[in-house]
Amino acid sequence: MGERVYCPNMNFVRYIFAMGVLIEHVNVLAGFNIPFIFNSYERIGSIFALSGFLVYPSYIKRNSTIKFIKTRAKRILPSYLLIVVLCAILFVYISDLPYEEYFTSSKFYKYIVSNILFLNWIEPSLPGVFEGDIYHNSAINGALWTMKIEWCLYFTIPIFIYIVSKFRINDKRFAILIIILSILYRFIFQILYEQKNDEIYNILGRQIFGQVAYFFVGILIYLYRKEFLKNNGKLILLSLASFLLVRYIPYGNILLYPFILPVLALAISCYKYEIKFFSKINVSYEIYLIHYPIIQLFVYLGMKDCEWYTFLSTVLLITIILAFITQRLVRNNNRIQPVATNNILIK
Repeated sequence: MGERVYCPNMNFVRYIFAMGVLIEHVNVLAGFNIPFIFNSYERIGSIFALSGFLVYPSYIKRNSTIKFIKTRAKRILPSYLLIVVLCAILFVYISDLPYEEYFTSSKFYKYIVSNILFLNWIEPSLPGVFEGDIYHNSAINGALWTMKIEWCLYFTIPIFIYIVSKFRINDKRFAILIIILSILYRFIFQILYEQKNDEIYNILGRQIFGQVAYFFVGILIYLYRKEFLKNNGKLILLSLASFLLVRYIPYGNILLYPFILPVLALAISCYKYEIKFFSKINVSYEIYLIHYPIIQLFVYLGMKDCEWYTFLSTVLLITIILAFITQRLVRNNNRIQPVATNNILIK
């Protein structure tokens, strides 16, 4: 059966990153300047590192791509689809268009289809919704761009295992090679962005190949799991110190953070002293799905003129309430447990 290793603070780390993403989007959409320790790219990358650490043994356990994808789909799709469809239907009430014109607009159906297929960049907006100078953009849920990357990263696991098995490659060394190539990819596009001042290079740099490094560092930590867990406390201190120092090194965030931040996040996740307040239930995924349209809605209601702490606390409260409701609806209607386990099987 193997040994089970419990990561008691995994939910706490998830909430920290979800909170960071929420604050980032409050700043961007509402025009505030609320500080947070990690920037947006680092937070998203670290979330992918947690995924790599968790889903790699999940695939190994099932040894079937079909079963693995079904399991991930049950975890990810119900809440995701619910939020996409509900936003499309309910935002008719704030659209500038009449109801009939809204529901017969090709843009409405284009939004639903493209977002269901994780192709949200094709149509991120709904007809007559969040249009005007008060909005940073008209996107209904700009956070969903990461979902296509999440799925692409899942598919790298069976490919990785096939290559390792087929060509008898050392899995750890191969993972390190993939990480280095991903970091070089991100670094090259950063240089191109700075030289040409074209946003397309920044966009391409943070897509799938730029995120692979974080995901595979999570996998690499799993492959070195026994050594990692044995030195857990030391790694927290070392990675935290490195995180604070590396930010002063040119391009340190690109070249070194993909190693440092996953180690810090997973070392805290697996630390033996549990932060019990966060251990019972995990709605961080639902918070991630819901927060963006809530912020846009509050901008629509004119709350961006409030003090930042009023805006942030109100958005956070409403988002958390809706996250719990969403998870409860998904759990009752689909008979699945949408809370990812913190137990990792060690073979």
